[in-house]
Formats: sequence, C-alpha cells, structure tokens
Amino acid sequence: MAKILIVYGSEEGQTAKITDHMVEFFRSRNHEVDTVFGKNVSDELRIDDYDGAIIGASIHRGRHAKYMVDLAKNHRNELNRELTAFFTVCLTAKSCKAEDQAIVEEYVENWIQDTEWRPDQIAVFAGAALYTQYGLAKKFIVKRMSKHKGIETDTSQDYEYTDWESVDDFAETFLIAVVGDSVLA
Repeated sequence: MAKILIVYGSEEGQTAKITDHMVEFFRSRNHEVDTVFGKNVSDELRIDDYDGAIIGASIHRGRHAKYMVDLAKNHRNELNRELTAFFTVCLTAKSCKAEDQAIVEEYVENWIQDTEWRPDQIAVFAGAALYTQYGLAKKFIVKRMSKHKGIETDTSQDYEYTDWESVDDFAETFLIAVVGDSVLA
C-alpha cells in the first residue's frame, strides 16, 4: 500500500473536484491518500513522509494562485528529491486552437520556472465554465473569453470540460511509478 499526498489550490472548485476524483481512484485500489488545501499547508509538512506527492493548481486570469506557487517554491528541494506529479486546470485547455494550446504550454513552463520544481509527471485538464455561479462581471469576462476560444457561451447553464478518463490515466500512470506494474494486477 502506497501513501500519497495531494496538495491542491482551487478557486472555483474544479481542481478540488479533480483532486477528490483522484483520491477515490487511489483509495479504490487500497492506497492511503492525504489531501491538503494549499492555503492550509502547515510548516510541518514533510513531503518525504509520502511515497509520492501530487500538486494541483488552477489557472485564473492567466496565472496560478500565488499561494500555490509559493508552496511549491518553498518545498522545491523536497519535491525535486521525491516522486512527484503536477496538474493544472484551466478553461483554455478546452480550446483546440493552436494559439490557445501554446498559452497552456506557457502556463506550465511559467510554473516550472517560477517554482524551480521539475515534476516527474505533468498534466493539464480542462476546467469548467460555471456561468450560473458567477456574478455579472465575471460572467461577462468568461463569456467573452469563451467566445474567442470557441467554447459554449450560454450563460444560463454550467459546462464541465474535464476529461475524467484523462484524469484516471494520469492517476494510474502516477500510481504505476509509485508502486510498479503490480498496480494493474
């Protein structure tokens, strides 16, 4: 049985939802998982107490939350010594346009440069457009951005774009790295 840590930052809840999905994935395979919201990480956190660690951070207004960047930067030495993975969540990942995919790649590169952490595995997941939960200003901004990216703009409903099979693939690949191919047996 492996002991896995997932630290996440979530502004609107999709990164938390993805984290919860991974927790269920690992626990259904009889592995222990601890999760910590990035703002609640204590100074006593020891990443090397785990067999593997995953950090997940969402993108808003073109940036990862400062508290998540700071967390990874402050723990970069431990992260660089251990088996680790990083995932980021953003609405732009839903777009098929080459320019938008280049932006998503830039988000990941900026994360690596800002944190000086080189995760063993990286994934980008499309997030959600939660129009019914937004205030008027945010609804307008997300609708305008979505229209430019070819994403749904009907503000009377919410849209979830996360590819759950890709999330499972990410978790399975990480688990294989942690415990070996016996995970598939």
